[in-house]
Amino acid sequence: MQSAETQGMENPSHSDAACFGNVLLTTVKSQCDQTWPVCKACERKNIQCPGPSSLLKFVHGGPRADHKSSRVEPFYQGTVSASDTDAPAGIKEKRKAVFTGRGSSRRVHGYQSAFRLAPRPVPTSQAERIGSQLVNHLQSRPITDMVLMGFLPDLPRYLPRSKTLQDSVSLLCLLWTNCRRGIPAALSVDMPEYGKAIGSLRRTLERSKKMTLQTLASAAILGRLEYSFLPSSGLMRFGVHPRGISIMTQQLGPPGRDDVVYAAILRETYKVLTPYWFFTGDNVFLNEKQWKQPIQKNILQKIGSSSLEPHEFAAMEVAARHFGGMYDQLCECHRIRSEPHQPAAIEDSHGAIKYARDLEEAAAAANTDLLRAAIQSGDVEEVVDQNSLPKTSYMISNIHLGEILLLSLRVQFLNLRIYYDWAVLYDLPQADELYSRLKDLAVESWKYIGFLRGIELFDATMLSPALWPSLELATEAERQYLMDFFTEIDNFRHTTPKDKKEEEMRILSYTAIITGRKSAKNDPNS
Repeated sequence: MQSAETQGMENPSHSDAACFGNVLLTTVKSQCDQTWPVCKACERKNIQCPGPSSLLKFVHGGPRADHKSSRVEPFYQGTVSASDTDAPAGIKEKRKAVFTGRGSSRRVHGYQSAFRLAPRPVPTSQAERIGSQLVNHLQSRPITDMVLMGFLPDLPRYLPRSKTLQDSVSLLCLLWTNCRRGIPAALSVDMPEYGKAIGSLRRTLERSKKMTLQTLASAAILGRLEYSFLPSSGLMRFGVHPRGISIMTQQLGPPGRDDVVYAAILRETYKVLTPYWFFTGDNVFLNEKQWKQPIQKNILQKIGSSSLEPHEFAAMEVAARHFGGMYDQLCECHRIRSEPHQPAAIEDSHGAIKYARDLEEAAAAANTDLLRAAIQSGDVEEVVDQNSLPKTSYMISNIHLGEILLLSLRVQFLNLRIYYDWAVLYDLPQADELYSRLKDLAVESWKYIGFLRGIELFDATMLSPALWPSLELATEAERQYLMDFFTEIDNFRHTTPKDKKEEEMRILSYTAIITGRKSAKNDPNS
C-alpha cells in the first residue's frame, strides 16, 4: 500500500511545475498561486491580490504570457533588468534576464541556486555529509565557474574509504564557503581544520605501507589549498610538502589506460609541483611518456573538441618542454650573466640564445594555431570590450581550453623576454624588433582579463601569472589598471588588502627571477 506522499508524487493531475511552484510558495509563506492576477486564494477571501512572490521568477516563469515578475532590488554591485517576450497562446513564456556589474553572474547564480528545491537523500554519515557539501558547491557555481581541480566530482564515492580524504575535502569546502560568503579564508597554523587535515595525512603516511589514490588526492588538495590560501610574504610559495607529494606519486606509479580519476589528480599534482621543480631541479618525472600521456588525454577529454586536439597537443608539448628544462635554463642564465664577456660565457650564450628562440617560436606557433582554430570552431570569441585595455576581450567557453591558451602564452612570453635580454646584453641587431613583439604580446595577454574575472578566483590566481610579464611593458595608466586587477582577484581570501606598490614589486621581482635576470636565493620578495 502506497503512502499518501507517494500517491501525491505519482498523481498525473499534478504537473511538475505546479508542484514545484506550490512548494516554493509554501516556503516563502505566500498564499498567492501562479494564476495571478486571477488568484483563487485572494478571490475566496474577497481581498485584492498582492501578486506573486518576487522569488517566483527564479524558479518558474508561470504558465501565462501576462504573468509579470515583480521587481527585485539588486543584491550585488550592478543592475538587473528583466524583459518579457510576447508568446503565442498555449506556448510557455520565455524570459531573458540581463545581469551587469562586476561579479554579477557568480552572485546571481548563487542567489538563484539557494531557492532551487530538489529532493536529496539525507546524509547519514560524516563521509556523506562532506560529500554533500562538495556536491552543493560544485552544483551551485555558475556554468563558467568550472574549477580546474577536475577530479572533485569523483571524490564523493571515495570519501567513505578514507578519513584523510574526508578531512582534506572538509577543509576545501570550508575555505570555499568562506570565499563565497566574504568571510576571511586564509590558512594558518592555529586553524583547527587545517591542523586536522595535516595530522590526518601524516598519520596515514606513517601507518600505511601502501600508497592509495585517496591519500594522493588528499595531498594534492592540501597542496593546492596551501598555494592559494596560505599567507606568504613571497610569490614563490609551493606549500610545505611538495617533495612528499612527488615521492607519493612515484610510489603509486603511472596510471592505467582508463584511470580517468588518477589522471585528473596527476594533472593537479603537476601544477602543485611546478614551482618546486623550478627551485630544486628535482626530476620532472611527470614529463615522462607513461605519466605525461594520461595527463594530456585528461585535458583533451575535458575540452572535448576533436577539431582542436592536434593544436592542444602541440601547445601542451611545448609547455612540457619548457617546464622540464626550466631549472637548467635559469641556472645557465645565472652562470653566463655572472661573467657575460668572458670567452667561455660568450660561447655558451649562443646555445642559450638558440634555446630561448626555438622555444619562443614553437610556443608562438602553437598558441596562434590553437587560438585561430578555437575562434573558427566557436569555442573562443573576440568581442568588443570598451572597459578593457585593448578594447577587445576573449570569451572562452571552456576553462580547460583557457588554461592551455594561457599556458602556451606564458611559455612564449617568458622565452621571448629571455631572448630579448640576451639581445640587449650582447647588443644584437634584433633587440628593437624583439621589444616591439613583447609589447604586442603584452596587449594580447590583456585580452584574457575578462576570462579570468569570470572563473573561480582561486583558479584565476593560478592562471594570472601568465600576464605578470606584461607589467614591465605597461604605461603608468596601464600598470595601475593591471595592479587593480591583480589585487582584485588575489583578494578572494577576504583578508587585509595587500599594499599595491609592495605587490607590484613582488610581481616584478618574480618576473626577473623566472627569466633568469635575478636569483631567488637572496631576493626578499621571492
